[in-house]
Amino acid sequence: EDVPPMQRIELADGTSFEMDTFEAALENGKAVSGKHLIPGTRMSWFAAKDACEAAGKRMCTEREWIAACQGEVPVDDDADGELADDLIEGTSYPYGDYHDPRRCWDARNHDTERPVYTGEMPGCVSKHGVYDLTGNMEEWVGTTPENAVLLGGAYDTDKDHARCYRRNTTFGAGYASLRTGFRCCR
Repeated sequence: EDVPPMQRIELADGTSFEMDTFEAALENGKAVSGKHLIPGTRMSWFAAKDACEAAGKRMCTEREWIAACQGEVPVDDDADGELADDLIEGTSYPYGDYHDPRRCWDARNHDTERPVYTGEMPGCVSKHGVYDLTGNMEEWVGTTPENAVLLGGAYDTDKDHARCYRRNTTFGAGYASLRTGFRCCR
């Protein structure tokens, strides 16, 4: 199946953006989006930003990432500047409202201790055609170190945290682990 490296996402509020179809892999310091690649791991927000910029792209915003995952424009219901702590506007998971352990590389894979190739879970796709938004790798989003957060959960994240709207624990934008990856937007 031929899948484009980026998806154009048109939102109900009239805004649009492009997002990498797959989690980013690294090729000579540049972010690359493609199926069956090894996703970049141990990425800090700073390293992810550099890789996106080297590819002529940018980091996705929290708003863009959540919209691509849940299928609807997120709303800051409590006006605190954070979107991942608000009511869901779309679906809890990229593929629907309820967790399906066969769809994404998440909660059921505690003992694998590794991410899988990009796009390896064909059912883990959003209505916008973006793969692996939950599970496999936590993804850095945000345009500055101050608003950098990890979303989506990783291969060993439980189903309640591997959702479209849950922030994952970070220790600042310099944090990196086997679980931290990213994708780019433009």
